[in-house]
Amino acid sequence: MIKTTEKTILLTGYPPFGKHTINPSGMVAEALNGREFLGYRVQGVVLPCDYLEMPPLLAEWMQKLNPALVIGTGLAYGETGIRLERVGLNLLDFGTTPDNGGHRMNGQHALKGGPAAYFSTLPLEHIEQKLRKDNIPAYISNHAGCHLCNHMLYTASHLAQSSGKPLVGFVHLPALPNQVTEEAVRDGIRTCAASMSFETMTLALGTILKEAITHLES
Repeated sequence: MIKTTEKTILLTGYPPFGKHTINPSGMVAEALNGREFLGYRVQGVVLPCDYLEMPPLLAEWMQKLNPALVIGTGLAYGETGIRLERVGLNLLDFGTTPDNGGHRMNGQHALKGGPAAYFSTLPLEHIEQKLRKDNIPAYISNHAGCHLCNHMLYTASHLAQSSGKPLVGFVHLPALPNQVTEEAVRDGIRTCAASMSFETMTLALGTILKEAITHLES
């Protein structure tokens, strides 16, 4: 584990959920664990895809590390590029996809009495421009949905208000090439969903982290 005296980044991902047997977000968090970017070291954590278990574990890690940056990642199956989330909503609405604990939230608040939404504090426009300059497809999305990814962004943003106010953001990742081909065969679908290589995803996250650090120290 990274010492709390170091400059740290908390980078989170999720395990497989629903019908997906692979989740690149958890893989990226594990791959970048311990890596250093511009003097900051990454603590990669795979959070549980459970709306009850995730918040206390996230709070524990934020308290333990006192990170300068908190960036969550998650899978957006079918997405064509890196999706930079602008807003986390105080809303849980899982639709037809329960979390891994079997919970099916239908319009409940993520935090009773909490603000309606929190904005990401990452320099999203600069990140988008840099990723595109590096020929990595990316765009800014106006909110992170209403499932566990949104829940992480909202929860981390709320916790940041009382923990030194680190920069907080969330990034949705496409599926992996082997994932979309395997799922197409499994589901009997002739066409495969959009995908992105693992190498490109990790490169994109490195760029995101460096742009966030530069913004933090400017």
